[in-house]
Amino acid sequence: MSDPKILEEAAEWLVTLRDGGGDAAERSEFAAWISKSPEHVRAYLELSTVWTDAASVDSQRRLDVAALLATAEQDSNVVTLEGRGAAEPTAEATVNSRKARSFGWPQRIAACVAIVCVATAITWWQSNSALTYTTGIGEQRLLTLSDGSRVELNARSRIRIRFSERERLVELLEGQGMFQVAKNPQRPFIVSSDHTRVRAVGTQFDVYRRPSGTVVTVLEGKVEVQTGAAGAVERSNDSVSALGAGQQVIVVADRINHPAAANVAAATAWTQRQLVFDSATLAEVAHEFNRYNLRQLVIRDAELEGFLISGVFSSTEPASLLNFLQQQADFLVQETDTEIRISRRE
Repeated sequence: MSDPKILEEAAEWLVTLRDGGGDAAERSEFAAWISKSPEHVRAYLELSTVWTDAASVDSQRRLDVAALLATAEQDSNVVTLEGRGAAEPTAEATVNSRKARSFGWPQRIAACVAIVCVATAITWWQSNSALTYTTGIGEQRLLTLSDGSRVELNARSRIRIRFSERERLVELLEGQGMFQVAKNPQRPFIVSSDHTRVRAVGTQFDVYRRPSGTVVTVLEGKVEVQTGAAGAVERSNDSVSALGAGQQVIVVADRINHPAAANVAAATAWTQRQLVFDSATLAEVAHEFNRYNLRQLVIRDAELEGFLISGVFSSTEPASLLNFLQQQADFLVQETDTEIRISRRE
């Protein structure tokens, strides 16, 4: 029997991780604990056997740590290999027995470590594996998720999907997406973008992760917008805002701006291959333009970045914006194979 303290730790881990339980941090801690010493492996394997046998007594496996240790300490649960089978060993069995004895404890412990570590890695991968979808410059993509929800990705966007029994999590790592959520009150649908979390049950909304902050626009239903990293424990100083259809908020760092009426047509114009600007700076226009075009718009004069632009342009026909820029008296527009350079005309 292993050291009592190590056994107690092993029992706690076994109860914590039973039936696939434990979060990513706990599984990572377990991997570090099991790899620390062969005694940890031995203790865990001893209790794993007891845990498996306990299923025939209690199918719900409601044993606590104390009960698990008590069961493990019973002599009847310790069976030597020599005690199994009363028949005389055959010559072949004798040879195999000698081979087995030559495979000493160090080798067996090493094998156990390998088995447990591989099993732990597989369990961790299955629990944490995620689907990632990416769009390139000018590419848009429509996805139907396993729950029936639909996601439309804008150009130069990237999402990571992690679904569990308790929640449906989509991480917006870059760009913009429109989400039409299949209703399931038992599994809330959460979109995270930097420090922003948008929680919905069944609705349609748009999330745009800009360099300056995240913009959330609700098309149908209601959502709850909260600051804080995805999966983090809610804090008393977290900001929360409830949004209804036709409303929009901008989240900058940990601050949610006051909800305002949204220009839904402008916010979703990208789905119609259009760029809609309402007093947007030239820097913002360049950022949008560069998501759709291989020839990048480069502002060579920093003083021009704040120039305000309003209008509707095609995202698939760069000439529509290019013609507008060429008509500005203060702009010098120079074209190369890879860039459209904007500088101040002398």
